[in-house]
Amino acid sequence: MRAYILALLAAAIEILAGCGGGGSPPSSVPVRVAIHWGPRTRALNAPSSALSAKIILLGSAPDGGDVSFVVNRDPNPAEYTATASSGQDARPGKWDLRAEFHALADGEGDIVGAAQANVMLRSGSPILNADGSPLPAIATAGRIASVRLLPRQIVSVSEDTDLHASAYDSDYELIAIAPGSFTFNVSSGTGSLTLDQSGRARGTLPGIVYVSATADGKTSTEWPVYILPDVTIRSIPLNADDIAWDPVSRRLYAGIPGSEGPGRGNTIAVIDPSTASIDRFIPVGSEPGRIAVTDDGQFLYVHLRGSGAVRRISLASLTADLQFSVGWPNNPAPQFVDLSALPGAAHAVAVNAYGSRVAVYDDGIMRPDVIDQGGPQRIERITAGTDSTRLYGGYYTVDGRSGVAVLSVDGGGVRIAGAADGLLASPVSDNKAEPIRFFSGRIYAANGVVIDPGQPAIVGALPVIHTNLTTDMNVQTVDADRGRAYYSVDGSFENSDFVNLSHLVVQGFDTARYAQVSRLDFPEGLSASAIVSFGAGKIAIAVHDFMSPSRTGIMLISNLKD
Repeated sequence: MRAYILALLAAAIEILAGCGGGGSPPSSVPVRVAIHWGPRTRALNAPSSALSAKIILLGSAPDGGDVSFVVNRDPNPAEYTATASSGQDARPGKWDLRAEFHALADGEGDIVGAAQANVMLRSGSPILNADGSPLPAIATAGRIASVRLLPRQIVSVSEDTDLHASAYDSDYELIAIAPGSFTFNVSSGTGSLTLDQSGRARGTLPGIVYVSATADGKTSTEWPVYILPDVTIRSIPLNADDIAWDPVSRRLYAGIPGSEGPGRGNTIAVIDPSTASIDRFIPVGSEPGRIAVTDDGQFLYVHLRGSGAVRRISLASLTADLQFSVGWPNNPAPQFVDLSALPGAAHAVAVNAYGSRVAVYDDGIMRPDVIDQGGPQRIERITAGTDSTRLYGGYYTVDGRSGVAVLSVDGGGVRIAGAADGLLASPVSDNKAEPIRFFSGRIYAANGVVIDPGQPAIVGALPVIHTNLTTDMNVQTVDADRGRAYYSVDGSFENSDFVNLSHLVVQGFDTARYAQVSRLDFPEGLSASAIVSFGAGKIAIAVHDFMSPSRTGIMLISNLKD
């Protein structure tokens, strides 16, 4: 849990790279921070008595670790301000800063003062406030004018965690204050925690609570604190648009966009989830999108948005081999494509250009019969069934209906064998086909509907959160070993009286009882582009952080329990 907090969520927000392609920003830059050393005092345990400061940017190193350096004070006790630079570079973006002021030089002795803040690091400038405004300095003395609770803090039910706040003077200098100077208070929420006034917290019920901090009579605005259950979460600081699991090689595969830069961008990352490490990057071409792994572990197929082609990877040699175009005269380079490997037919892959065409390719050669969608019915999502003769497509119509199409596949190609309207109806859908996935004989739709594809007919509904936002961004997976379905959803406005911030929720459901059995709430600003089960009680999520793209990564969650 702590590794996740430090490596993915304890930092904050905004790198100049996005989640798509294009040029990439500097991969790392020096850290420069101004320290305002007040007149030195001999008062014990006062920040102004410090002889050194240790500056830490949590999770900002290129490998996801911390960047830290020590600054010694001039022996002269007079007040002065000086800018210090790190010997180690950090990634541009927004991060949690901690400044520890020590009683002795070289970061030794007791901590006599500390300051925490959410800050921004940009190339060519000193550390900034998270909103991009200048941070004049970190001061060892001053009068507190305002207090802020650090955003996006996480508490676990399995360990104690210290909550943090920031104090500023009227000139917006960040003030270091003596340990224990903040007091914290918690109000109501969907979860609960024990919290002493010093900020030591431990979750007692997963969910969200609001917390405020006070120092010198100044109280912060309440801000949500997120309480996670006792699970193991590790992170890989890697931007991924899609991920897939291969039970044969026991590896995760992730499509990495060009914005990740040379050596990493425009590749498929091979990930060992047992160690949360990257085995290698396989170059594939411009802007990998959706990926699909064959059921025998022989091949991986990936759509390349930059060229409108599909690339095939041999998983035995971990090399790219075949590449073929999936465009046609009216759409020579389709940008939005869904892929589905056909069970028992590793050399075949079904390709759906959203709302335009569904086709099947054998070793890059298109079978003659395709589904051209120029009429009122548009298939947006496809998923393979139990064998190579059946696909299912989630469709919508121009007059607002949505349903599931049964697609027959043979040597001649693919054609619509039947359709059932109304199966994907959702109060928040608007001419969209809900994403669908086939698992263990059932189709699971993003809005929670569970469908028997043999009829097809609805056989149950999972209580997936339906917000006032569309559910077509939800992604889902099934842990067949435990009979659990996991959905990543947007918890925005779930309860407008309490949670009114966009935040990621992972819901777990019993697939036999159609009941929610677990839930994980993650901080505001996170969304998921892919989720996959990689064993009993284990899921991987490709997370994107629109508040802090520098914190985008892959979460590996294990020990999931009901």
